[in-house]
Amino acid sequence: MNLFKKHQSLAQQIILFIFSFILLILFMSIWTTHYLMSRVMISNAREALSYLSNECIYKVESRLTKIQAHAADIRSMLLLFDLKQNVADQYISDLIYNNPEIESISLAFESGTSIGNQQSRTLYSYLEKPEVTNINIDEIRNLDWYQIPMNLKRSYWSEPWFDSTGKKIMVSSYSLPIIKDGQIYGVVRIDLSLSYLQRMVMPVQLKKTGYSFIITHNGTIITHPADSLVMNETIFSLAQQYEDKQLRNIGRSMLNGSKGFEQLAGSSPMSGKWIYYAPLISNSWALCLVVDDKELFEDLNALLWIQAFIAIIAFLALAIIIYARTLHIYKPIKRLTKVAQEFGNGNFEIELIPTNAVNEIYMLENSFMTMRESLLDYIANLKATTDEKDKIVTDVRFASEIQKKLIPQNYELPGQNPELKIFGILEPATDIGGDLYDYFFIDNNRFCYVIADVLGKGIAAAMTMTMVSTLIRSKVHNITKPNDLLKDINIFLCENNIESNFVTINLGILDLRTGLLEYSNAGHVPLYIKKLDRSLVKYAETHSTAMGIFPNITIGSDTIQLDLGDELILFTDGITEAISKTEVFFGYQRLENILSDLQQHHPEVTAQAILEAIRKFSEVEKQDDDLTILVIDFVHPKIKTKLIVSPEG
Repeated sequence: MNLFKKHQSLAQQIILFIFSFILLILFMSIWTTHYLMSRVMISNAREALSYLSNECIYKVESRLTKIQAHAADIRSMLLLFDLKQNVADQYISDLIYNNPEIESISLAFESGTSIGNQQSRTLYSYLEKPEVTNINIDEIRNLDWYQIPMNLKRSYWSEPWFDSTGKKIMVSSYSLPIIKDGQIYGVVRIDLSLSYLQRMVMPVQLKKTGYSFIITHNGTIITHPADSLVMNETIFSLAQQYEDKQLRNIGRSMLNGSKGFEQLAGSSPMSGKWIYYAPLISNSWALCLVVDDKELFEDLNALLWIQAFIAIIAFLALAIIIYARTLHIYKPIKRLTKVAQEFGNGNFEIELIPTNAVNEIYMLENSFMTMRESLLDYIANLKATTDEKDKIVTDVRFASEIQKKLIPQNYELPGQNPELKIFGILEPATDIGGDLYDYFFIDNNRFCYVIADVLGKGIAAAMTMTMVSTLIRSKVHNITKPNDLLKDINIFLCENNIESNFVTINLGILDLRTGLLEYSNAGHVPLYIKKLDRSLVKYAETHSTAMGIFPNITIGSDTIQLDLGDELILFTDGITEAISKTEVFFGYQRLENILSDLQQHHPEVTAQAILEAIRKFSEVEKQDDDLTILVIDFVHPKIKTKLIVSPEG
C-alpha cells in the first residue's frame, strides 16, 4: 500500500468543499423554488382554466337551455292552442330564423294520434325561408331521437348523427315528448349542428398550442381541432388504443359529471399535457381544456435558469477570493508537511524554522516538535483499539435494552382486560438472546400469543426474533388462522436466507367470547394447561417441523375449548434442557411435578416457581440457553364472576 499517496492541497480541498456546499444550496434553492412555484402556477392554471371553462360552458349551456326552452314552448303551443298547421309552421319558422344555432325542428306524431290535425314534418333552415319535409312515422320509429323519449317519457339529447334527409350535416337533437293526460302524442325535436358547436368552442385561447374539445355522454369526441378524431373516436377508444389507464379513468370521471385538473402520462396524443374537464349540466356532456406542460411552466423554467446563472457567478467570485486567502495559509503548512515526512522517515534532527504565519500555524509548529517520540503512535493505536472495543460493548448493551423493550410488560394489556392474567419471563443466556414471547389483542374479541425459539444466540438470532415478532403483528389482522400465518413466516425465512432462520414456534389465537383457542405448534416444545383441580393436560403434538428450513411444509392446527380458570403454561427448550453440575437435564417430569405441587393459581407465581426450580437445579446464575416462560390465566367471560380463588388455591 502506498503510504505517500498524493492528496489534494488544502486550498483545493477548501475550494472543493465550498463548491460542493454552494452546489447543495443551489440545488436546494432551485428545487424549493420549483416546488413552490410549480404549486402556485398549477393553482393559477387551474383557476384560469376553470374560468375559461365556465365561460365556454356558459356560452354552450345558454344555447342548449335556449333550445330546450324553445322545445317546451312548441309543446305548450300545440297542447294549449288549437292552431292550424300553417300557423304553427309560421311560429316555428320564426324560431328557426331568429336562432341561427337551430338547423331544423321536427314534429313527429304517433299513428292514430294528432293535435289540431298536425302532420309529422320537419322544417329546415335556409336563407329565404324554412323548407318543410313530411315525416313517415314508420321510418323514424326506431331512431334514437324518437324511440328513447317515447319510451322514457322524458326529454333526451341524442348522440350526434348525420341528417341524410335534410342539409346533410352532423347534428345533435333535443327531443321532448308531447304528453297530455298521460297519453303520448309524439315528439318535438330541435337539431343543433356540430359545426355551430365547434365554432363556439374553438375560439378559446389556451397558451400557444392549447385547445378545447367536447365529448358526449357516451364519450364520443364531437368537437376537436383534429378533424380525424371528431365522430370517429371516443375518449375510451383512445385510451384502449394507447393502453392509457389514466385517460380511461378521466373519461369515467367526465361521464360521472365530475370536475378535475390532471397531468396526463402514458403515450396518448395528450400525454405530457394538463387537462381540465367540467360537465355540461343540460345534456351530461363534458368540456375539456388541454394545455401543454412546457407552456404551463415556461415562465418558471426561465426563472430557474436565471437563478442558476446568478448562483454560478456568485460561486466563481467567492471561489477566487477563498483561493487567494487560502494560499497565504497553505504555504507554511506545506513546509510543516515536509518536516512531518522527515519525522516519518525517522529523521528527528531536522530544524523547523518558525514563520510569520497566523498565530495558529505558529503554535502548531512549536507543538509539533514535542511529538517526535514514537510512543505516541503506540498510545494512539491503543486508544483506537480500546475505543472500538468499548463501542462494541455499548452497541451490544444497547441492542439488549432494545430487545427487552420489544417484550411485552407483564399485566400491561390494553384496557386491562379482566378475562386474562399474563406473566412472562425471558432471561437470555448472553446479553442478547434468540427466544421470544409476545401477546396482544387483535381486536376486542380476539387475543393472540406467541412463543418462539430461534437457533443460536447473539445479534443474528435477536434480529430474526425481531423480524418474526414484527411479521406476526403486521399480518395477524389479515390472516386469521394460526397455521396460515406461520406459513407466511416460514416462506419469508426461507426466501431471505437469514443466518439464524431455524425457528420453533407455538402461536395461538383465543376467542375471548367463547374461550375457543386455535393454535399451531411448529417444532416447539409441548404446551401445558393446568385446570382448577390442579390436574395437567399436556399437548405435545407438533403440527410441522421447525420453520425456515423447507419452504413448502404443511402446517396444521388444533383447537382447545378452555374451561373456567384454565392456566396455559408455555416455555422454550431452555427450561427442560437446563443442565445440572452433574450434566443431568431438568426434563419434563420435574416441570410437571412443580406445576402439580403449586397451590396458588396465579401466572406470576407459576412462572417464578419454574424459574426458581431451574436455578436450584442447575446451581448456576446463568444457563447456556435462553430461559423463556409465558403463563396465561383465562376466566371465561360469561361465568367470570363465579370464579373465587383463595390464597391457598
